[in-house]
This record gives sequence, structure tokens and C-alpha cells, in this order.
Amino acid sequence: MNVSRREVSAMLAGSTLVSTAGCIDFLAAEETEPAIGPTDWPSFQRTARNHGYTEAGGPGDEPTERWRVDLPGGVGEQVAVVDGTVYVCTEAGSVHALDAKSGDEEWAEHGYGAKAHCPCVVDGQVVFGTETGDIVALDRTDGSEAWTTELSGPVAGPTPAGDELYVGTTESPRVYALGATDGEIEWNAPVDAPVVDYPAVTDDAVYVGTENTAMLQGWIHRVNRESGDVTWTREGSRMQSPAVADETIYAPSLTMEVYEPSGFRSGVQSVSGHILWTPAVTDGTSVVIGTGGILATKSRDDGPDWILELEGRPHSGPVVAEDRVYLVGDEAVLVGIDYQQGEVQWRRPLDGEFGRRPAVADDALFVGTSDGALYAFE
Repeated sequence: MNVSRREVSAMLAGSTLVSTAGCIDFLAAEETEPAIGPTDWPSFQRTARNHGYTEAGGPGDEPTERWRVDLPGGVGEQVAVVDGTVYVCTEAGSVHALDAKSGDEEWAEHGYGAKAHCPCVVDGQVVFGTETGDIVALDRTDGSEAWTTELSGPVAGPTPAGDELYVGTTESPRVYALGATDGEIEWNAPVDAPVVDYPAVTDDAVYVGTENTAMLQGWIHRVNRESGDVTWTREGSRMQSPAVADETIYAPSLTMEVYEPSGFRSGVQSVSGHILWTPAVTDGTSVVIGTGGILATKSRDDGPDWILELEGRPHSGPVVAEDRVYLVGDEAVLVGIDYQQGEVQWRRPLDGEFGRRPAVADDALFVGTSDGALYAFE
């Protein structure tokens, strides 16, 4: 049984090129999105649908280091970047705001026990989840607390969409819709397994992955965005955060399961080994990575279609910025790849055992490591 505030209100190195083709048109921000500045990266994979794409350019040729800072704990995911400020949560539970041009710290908060996930920036607030089951919003200008909402367990997410935030929990697992301004719970939907990371949100639906790690089982759920009712569930294997483009749902589940909004499975994408991480997606094209070090694009239209063999097992999922694909490869090496040709353009070693998924904003690429190093390259 779902609890709905709306209902109450109504009654509430090496490369192997297989093939290439011409250019494609990438997705612009869609109706479900909060307004996103052209050089901002406000949340995980940038948009509510987890596209992982920006029209803003990142480093083209050999990148130069704009700055590096060392944080008190490892960086666990992407950073968020809005209006010239970088926001990052660390494995030490701290939250930091840094000047995107200089790396100078604007403010830091250490008392909330933030999960080392990508925060989101919405309505002038920085929002993040905690291991103790709270979702917290801080004023993004000075770090003062705006609101805190207690949920049923450690938080997966958040994803901002319109005036709402969507998150899940890993204990007493549920999917939640909250008001972005005040954190008030609008509805919650129970699910049968822990929610993984970041929901993907469209105009009428919330797509969320859940996973029973011990049994290597996973599920993708479609939740009605208005009511919080679960409209369908499909079983897979290990599940990660889904992505949506062109009314196609991509569910990373060892293979890449491809669904229509009706729940019909319209295809499967696979590469050497099994699929790692959320893909970068556009209209008709997805960029996926496998454990065998294979990066691939799959196009249903006239976009590029190639397979690239990388060295070792990649450390991060891909992002696409204009005509480049960026990821962190084996041994924490940042890699830049020509999107149209599928060719490695450059490699840049990072200090740390593991590198995290990059974000491209403010005319730079931002990437962190498990050792707490955070870089800006241009």
C-alpha cells in the first residue's frame, strides 16, 4: 500500500574498431528536468533520466590540470557542478563545496554522515543521503541545513525531477518521492529488495533497480510517478541504476536489458564479460562497458557503432561530452576517446587505487579517486 500526499490533497591503449557511422543529434533537457545550465552537471549522470551526456565540451587533446585538492575521505562517485561550484560527498561522510575555477573550499560540513554518492543540486540546495537513513538538504551557498527527512534505511539516490526528489532505501526497502523544497514525503512504495543507487525519472514514471546481492538476483521496477503504484517488475541478474532515452529503458543487469515503457523487453545488449555500470545514453544510442575491458556503442539509427578493447577492467562507467567519451580505466587511468571513431585520444594517470566516474561542466572535467584526490582537467 503506497502513501500518497497527492491523494490526500486531492480528496490531495589498445583499440579495435569494428565500424563507424555519421553524427547523431543528442538529447536536450526534457520536460521532466529541472532547468539545467549548459555548463552544469547537477546530479548523477546529469539528468533525471541518467543520460550521462552534455553538449558542453570537455578536454579534447591532452588535458592539462586546472587544479587538484586532497579531501579527508575517498571520492565514491561523480561530483555535481552548478554555477561554478563543485559539490562532493566523501567516504569520510563529509560534504564539500569547492570553487570550480580554483579548487578553493567555499564550505564543508562533516556532521551528517553523508554517503559517498553523487549529491544533487536543486532549488538552491545540495541534497544527499546518509547511511543512517536520512536525506539532507543544505543551502548551497553556505552549507547551512535547510531540511532533513528520515527514511526507512540507508539512502540510494537522490534523483531530482521537476519539483520532486526520488530516492530508494536499502533496508526496509522502499522508493520515495519527496518535495524538493521541504523534503516532505509525497508517497512511498515498498519493494522486495534493496534499491540500488539512482532512479531514472520520466514525465510519468520512476524506473528503479533493486538487487539481492547474495543470490545474484536483480529487478527493474516501473513506478507510477503520480501515485507511487508499482506498475510492472521484470527480473534480471545483478542490477544497477537504469537510464532512459527515446522511450527506451536501459537496465544494466550483467547484460544490458532493454525495455519499452509497457514492460516489453525489446532487446538485450552484451559485450565481453558482463555489463558494468549505468550506460551513457542518447536517442537511439547507448555507450556501455563490460568487465572484459570492452567499451561499445550500439545504435538503432545513423549514429556511431563501434567496439573498443581497453586495457584491463575499467574503474568507472562512461560519460559523453560533445564528441568525446570519458571514463576511468584500469589502474586509475583517465581515458579520453573520440566518440565518432571509437579511438583512444589520450590517457592520464590519477593518484589513487580506484578512479570514479567523471563529470563534465564549467569547461572542465572533474574526477575523483578512492584516495581522496579530486582533479579538474581542461
